[in-house]
Amino acid sequence: MLLKMDVDLEAYDKEIPHYKQQLVDFQKLVEAKDEIIKSKDAIIAIQKQDRERLMVKWIEDNRLRHLCENKPAFGSWLAWGTAGVATAVATVLAVIVAVR
Repeated sequence: MLLKMDVDLEAYDKEIPHYKQQLVDFQKLVEAKDEIIKSKDAIIAIQKQDRERLMVKWIEDNRLRHLCENKPAFGSWLAWGTAGVATAVATVLAVIVAVR
């Protein structure tokens, strides 16, 4: 029984450095995981700020686009005025030609 315990003790003595190294590796993995979580939180905060900035910019661009699309242009009034004058002149000329 004593010999069996001695063999087990020697086997455990050989395995202990392996387990200690494994423990160190696991601790490094946990620290790396914590760093990843911290960087994830920072990235999320940056993306929220960027989303808010882009939303404000999009709203302003959309407002300006709607104003531009719905704003009557000077050219449209000029065109309608010219069309009205041309119609009046054509009507007067048609009456003059019809009377002669």
